Amino acid sequence: MMQKTKPFFDVFPTLKIEGTLHDKMAQTDVERVSATKTKDRISIYLFSSRLIFKEDLWAVEKEIKQQLFPRTALTVRIYERFCLSSQYTPQNLMQAYRESILAELREYSHIEYNAFRMADISYPGEEEILFTVEDNVLNRSKEEELVRVLEKILLDRCGLQARITVDYKEAQTGKYAEDDALKIQMRVNEIFRHVRRSDGDGMEAGDMPSAGKSREASGSKGKSAGRTVSGKAVGSGNAGGNNAFSFGAGESQESARSGSTQAGTVRGSLTEMMPVRAASRARAISGGENSAGAAIIPVP
Repeated sequence: MMQKTKPFFDVFPTLKIEGTLHDKMAQTDVERVSATKTKDRISIYLFSSRLIFKEDLWAVEKEIKQQLFPRTALTVRIYERFCLSSQYTPQNLMQAYRESILAELREYSHIEYNAFRMADISYPGEEEILFTVEDNVLNRSKEEELVRVLEKILLDRCGLQARITVDYKEAQTGKYAEDDALKIQMRVNEIFRHVRRSDGDGMEAGDMPSAGKSREASGSKGKSAGRTVSGKAVGSGNAGGNNAFSFGAGESQESARSGSTQAGTVRGSLTEMMPVRAASRARAISGGENSAGAAIIPVP
């Protein structure tokens, strides 16, 4: 069964957005909208045939909250999904979308952000992306997560396929290199002390391997890791990986925590959710509860 969608401004007819952002949103469709049972969070699943940067979508989230729910303790999240033309390859997509990925990673994790920002990006094959990052303990510890996030963006969000691998280069030396190494070692020692207190294993602080030894140990596992991503476009039930803080796997956890529903179709505008009509529409809004305690927002 084909997913029914509605134009964005049919769902939000009173929303005022100016300039080029209005034009971008006018070319999008809403696949579904869900809200938690307590009405403290609304999730909007957006479909677009053109790239829209994450910072633009954050601006739309802000306008929806300020204009439609100004006195309500409500969080608005947009989960985007793109159906891009065949002109996009992993290479030109990364070039066009890199700044948006950086903005998202900055909010998600400082370690992954720095690894991606400082990485050398190359394309050994038509559907392969190689990220060469600085060789340090933190980057190695986050390699799998960085690959997962980038796969989520390319597959679930953009519908492309690519094999992502990570390799390492010698860390840059400079004025602050020794300070950085010391900070890393202090962080490792702090983690070790925490584990030792929890486990009571009786090891002495001097037994803690240094950052250099840890890097050697992790290096034995191989200098690169990657996985193949299927090129199948994401279906309507799996749209959007996430807003900036979850990337799919996190989205499922976040949705489970908040009680957001993962199915349903938008059937009209959301004007009845506005505070002035909240009291008279409360039952209508919560009429579609599912077993997770969430509700699809029905609109007459």
